[in-house]
Amino acid sequence: MDLQLTAVVDADNPIAGDLHLDGAAAQLVDGREAIAQHMRIRMRFFLGEWFLDQREGIPFFRDILRKNPSRTLVESIFRQVIVETSGVDLLEKFELSIDAATRTAKVDYTAVTTDGETLRSDDYGPLIIEGLS
Repeated sequence: MDLQLTAVVDADNPIAGDLHLDGAAAQLVDGREAIAQHMRIRMRFFLGEWFLDQREGIPFFRDILRKNPSRTLVESIFRQVIVETSGVDLLEKFELSIDAATRTAKVDYTAVTTDGETLRSDDYGPLIIEGLS
C-alpha cells in the first residue's frame, strides 16, 4: 500500500501530485490505483532529480524540453516508462499528441496490469508536458 496522491484537483485537494486528503486523513492506495500512481510519478520524474541515484528519471532537458525534439525518441521514452513500471504487463495503446502552438504534449495510453486490469490515462487525468519548443 502507498499513500494516495491527488490526480484530479478538487476543493479539498487543490494541488495535483500532493497527498490526497479525505478530511484530515491521508488515503492509502493499492492494486490498480497504486500501479497507475507509480506510472504517473515515473512519467514526471526528471533525470538527476533524486539525490540518491541521479541516473534515475526521464531526460526531459536533454531529449524532450528542447527545440524540435525527436517525436520517435519522446514516444519511446514514455513507452519504456509505462512498460517498465512494476505491475504493468502489456501496453495496448499509446498516443502522443503534440500541440506546437501551446508548446504542450499529451500522453494517452491503455495498459494491462499483471492482474489483468486495464489502466487508461483518462481514468487519472491527462499527462500534459509543458515547455516543448
